[in-house]
Amino acid sequence: MRRSADFDEANKRIVLKFSVEEGVKYRLASVVISGNTLFSEIELKDRMDSKTTDKFFNQDKWDADLARLQSAYNDKGYIYATVTPEYQWDAATGEVKVQISIKEASKAYIEEIRIRGNDITKDKVIRREITLKEGDAFDYEAVNKNKMRIQNLGFFENVAIDTQPGSEMDKLILIYDVSPERKTGTLSLGAGYSSVEGLVGFLQVSQNNLFGNGQAVSAQWDFGDRKNSYSLSFTEPWLFDRHVSFGVDIYRTMRTQAYNSQGFDQTSTGGSLRLGYSFKDAWRTGRSSHLPLPVGRDQQRQPGPDRHLPGHREHQLDHALAGARHPRQHL
Repeated sequence: MRRSADFDEANKRIVLKFSVEEGVKYRLASVVISGNTLFSEIELKDRMDSKTTDKFFNQDKWDADLARLQSAYNDKGYIYATVTPEYQWDAATGEVKVQISIKEASKAYIEEIRIRGNDITKDKVIRREITLKEGDAFDYEAVNKNKMRIQNLGFFENVAIDTQPGSEMDKLILIYDVSPERKTGTLSLGAGYSSVEGLVGFLQVSQNNLFGNGQAVSAQWDFGDRKNSYSLSFTEPWLFDRHVSFGVDIYRTMRTQAYNSQGFDQTSTGGSLRLGYSFKDAWRTGRSSHLPLPVGRDQQRQPGPDRHLPGHREHQLDHALAGARHPRQHL
């Protein structure tokens, strides 16, 4: 492309002119790959979208193909591998022939895994989401999946990956930078009016990263003219540092005679225990089982001459064992 500028002094203007020469339209004639031992030439070509049957050579598609070849070696720990194309352009035939030279080099290993930027969240909360271990081959795919596992905790604004040279050429220090950390506590309140409950309101406090341990706790108070209730919930996502979740929920609800015109005072107290286990890594589609064990106590008081004694109370203790639920988890 050529460009030129003309000055129009009379009108005080500058006129820019661009001359474009489109040149020859090329198509991909052949691709030859050499230097590869980890993958066969057929396996590498299967990863490429550019084909010799294409009508023309698409540079963007070709660049993406080279990146996929590089990624194939990186995912196996060969992060020092190089993929170098050499082109032969034939303007007479409009064809381009490509020779791809691959230098696989040596496999890289993880010498150390570091966590950086976690001022509140404890190291173990992050490390238990990392499936890679020190001494493993540096696998880009696994590194990125572990990054997503950490991101999915919801404790950090961003998770970045960094590396530093290790003590030897084939060793690296893997760093997960989790700064800045998010605020994980919430305070909610509200009020309103209901024809059933009268004047109502609620106050809720929750913390999803209690003391940096990754535990979740919440408390809620629902209040009104005819009903008051309290609830408390606690969840430990890694019981005894295993991928088993444990939770406790307790509640107490008090309703007056005027509530929905029921004609008696009622107090309900109960709770449940929760257990869960993930059968797959969090970054895969998996299944999780939960076993709630609710235990409740319902106390009613209905005054009136038809009762055996004034102020007579009925006590009912209900125990139930709910079947296991199996919701799907997707990352």
